[in-house]
Amino acid sequence: MARIRRTSLDRLWAEVIKLRDNYTCQRCGKKYKPGDRGLNAAHVVSRRYRATRYLPAAGVALCTGCHLFMHARPDEFRWWFEAKYPFKYSFLLEATKWKPKSLEEERRILEETRQVLKEGKAS
Repeated sequence: MARIRRTSLDRLWAEVIKLRDNYTCQRCGKKYKPGDRGLNAAHVVSRRYRATRYLPAAGVALCTGCHLFMHARPDEFRWWFEAKYPFKYSFLLEATKWKPKSLEEERRILEETRQVLKEGKAS
């Protein structure tokens, strides 16, 4: 299977996920500082689904170890995710069927979300 190329929009999405999750791995609780390596923004459903690729609800901040666990044991990860975020997983599976927004609209939404999160952290 061909790799999906990362774009500037993917990097913006990852920044929003890490900011929203307070630079903390949501599985093990390890905290990071902004810009630290080792914290990943992981997609809960595959990035191949354009309708959910840039939805903040479709992501979770995970340390590298927990991200690798997610890929090695997807069923266990799904059970953990469903327990931590009730109803979100089924919502995301349904959302994969939605008509994707334009990339410009996705970028606008993510930039606004990032700004709101930054303002909330500053206060």
